[in-house]
Amino acid sequence: MPYSRHKMVSINKTARSFGLPFVLLQITIAFGGCAHRAVRNGNSDPPSDLSSRNTPPSKDAVAPLIGGRSLSTEKTVARESFFVSPADYRDFSFSVSERGLLEGKFSIDNGESARFNLLVLDDLNLEKLRHGGRIACYYESGPLSSGTLSVELSRQTYHLVFVNNEPVGPRISIGADVKLINR
Repeated sequence: MPYSRHKMVSINKTARSFGLPFVLLQITIAFGGCAHRAVRNGNSDPPSDLSSRNTPPSKDAVAPLIGGRSLSTEKTVARESFFVSPADYRDFSFSVSERGLLEGKFSIDNGESARFNLLVLDDLNLEKLRHGGRIACYYESGPLSSGTLSVELSRQTYHLVFVNNEPVGPRISIGADVKLINR
């Protein structure tokens, strides 16, 4: 039975709410939702509750149709321990595809009373940091010995930067476990 104009408008709105192309969701509902004898996991029986066909598919249900990938992806930005010498820094580069959440935790491993600053910079401001210029940060922690991070970011390449602002003294060992969730 073909969809009425009213149902097509409803499907179009549903597709936009998932951020998916209209055609993909229309095909999913037209062929997946109306097939009474669909074979799923070797079972060719019709679904017992046909009223569920009017419910829009969840993002998780549509994800397998998009190459089997989830709609959000996780990427490790930094999961290691590393040293930062006095008046120096260590940076980790990462890219956000659309919208992203950068989150994680970090601390000084070697029990030093030293503190470090954590920054999130773009390419331009990392260059300014390298040359001692004034920088603009997407995130700045202030001096700390441990902490957590949760920052929403938009499409761009960024740098997670651990800065040892102490002019002299021993190098500090920092442990970090930071990931990016692209949405």
